[in-house]
Amino acid sequence: MKKYVAYVGSYSYTGKAKGITIFDVDTERGSFHKRQEVEVDNASDVIASSDGRMLYAVEDYGVVAFRILPDGGLVRVSSRKVNGMRPHHICVDREGKYLYTSGYHDGKLTILRLEPDGTIAPSWMRFTIRASARLRSAAREPTLPARSPRATCAL
Repeated sequence: MKKYVAYVGSYSYTGKAKGITIFDVDTERGSFHKRQEVEVDNASDVIASSDGRMLYAVEDYGVVAFRILPDGGLVRVSSRKVNGMRPHHICVDREGKYLYTSGYHDGKLTILRLEPDGTIAPSWMRFTIRASARLRSAAREPTLPARSPRATCAL
């Protein structure tokens, strides 16, 4: 039987969770078995790289990168602050060269470069999106994925 692992990000400020919970998935019984929790401040969104080597998560005021071990465990390898409001959404491009993050409150999209080993490089770009009243009302609708040749994201 093939083994599967699930990574669940959560807010940690309540004290009920530590950030990322790792579950072993039993596909025969249709159940999840909690393996461990990894401390990350308010990991509200997580995403794996397309090659399955890395897991990225938002955290208070930044992003964090984990190497995924052969057994599905996580090792923290790098993190970066994004110098803005807390990020909420996260996405990685298909080639594993860029990490995108955005937040609810400040209208900023931050693009971080990834090193060939998947760690987060020190350089980044930030864009501020100023929404018109029309865009703000449209933002109340469900978010649809944005597709490009490089990435598929819902930011």
